[in-house]
Amino acid sequence: MLINLTTALSANDTIRGFAITDPGDTGIVTVMPLGSDSIQLVANNNGTSQLAILALGLKNRYTVEFLVIVAPQYAQGSLNMVNLGDTLKVDLARHGIVDPASLDSVVVSFQPANLAWFAGFTQWKLELVGEYPGTGQMHVTAWRNSQSTELMLSLNVFIRRTALAELFTNSGCIPCVAANQKLDEIAASALSEKLAIIRYHTSWPSPNDPMYHYNEVENSQRRAYYDVTQAPTLIIDGALSASNNSLWPTQIRQAIDQHAVLTLRSLTLTYSGTDSIIVRLAIQAYTDLTDQPLTLTLAVVEDSLEYLGENGENLHQQVMRDLELIPLDAFTPDTEIMATGRLKWRAGSENRSRYRIVAFIQNTSSKEVLQTTQFLLR
Repeated sequence: MLINLTTALSANDTIRGFAITDPGDTGIVTVMPLGSDSIQLVANNNGTSQLAILALGLKNRYTVEFLVIVAPQYAQGSLNMVNLGDTLKVDLARHGIVDPASLDSVVVSFQPANLAWFAGFTQWKLELVGEYPGTGQMHVTAWRNSQSTELMLSLNVFIRRTALAELFTNSGCIPCVAANQKLDEIAASALSEKLAIIRYHTSWPSPNDPMYHYNEVENSQRRAYYDVTQAPTLIIDGALSASNNSLWPTQIRQAIDQHAVLTLRSLTLTYSGTDSIIVRLAIQAYTDLTDQPLTLTLAVVEDSLEYLGENGENLHQQVMRDLELIPLDAFTPDTEIMATGRLKWRAGSENRSRYRIVAFIQNTSSKEVLQTTQFLLR
């Protein structure tokens, strides 16, 4: 953290030299002179240190004292983490600032500078917005009665991932009943906001499954892509999951907790004719993906489809209706690209909320799913 003494004093004077009269606890922070009017603070450990500096200005001499608090952890015990584009509130009182309501002003900066931006100081809490993914520091200077307290807080801006669960099932498969029920439970849990589900129906064990026959080609292509040889089989973000479905919630949680390297967001959705949808999406990578063969896959899935199967199931969720695969050109970091796809949906139902679009970016070779998004047809 760099501190310019001329700026810090706000005394309408220019500092032309200084001496560090008390370096404080060097186990907490190291003070390094930079030029004639600046110091660099390097955090060594968590804690508090009191520094004293004698500064010589063109007009006067100044005794400057800094209270430096090194706190890499947030109040609740987790690192200062914020999703890209979201707002994080930091309670200064929990970081050693006594009575934040009586502060005269607060100055906030970030290193690197584009990590986040300072949105305001509301109800004695700093509000900052994640601007660019990465890890860095937040430098807070809190002023009260011409005295400042310095805070150095770690900050991690990340991209939240939506996980993708792809289940291969069949209406005549007895073990599929328990698998579908478990996935229904997960879909109704707190994980649902960060999870998209697609269920593909196979031609076995029952060849009479109408949800397979609705789109035989793409159901079979997806099964062959993953080399699925039995139902039920669950794929999570492109990787084969455990056969024991009691482990699925943990595996899905682990997938969600893996931060993404790109963003995927819907821009427009246009109805074309009576049964087609044109979807336009924006994709932006924050790491170099030029060596990865990537595909954008769009899917229409239908909920609450009623059919009494040979296994006794009569209500089927997230049934795949249509797929489109769009090869993506290689793109470099910080480059946003647009993609447009066309899908068909079953116009027989007037309740569009039964249908949703699932879009995901996948490495065609490794099969890893990098990011997913979904939205209802309304």
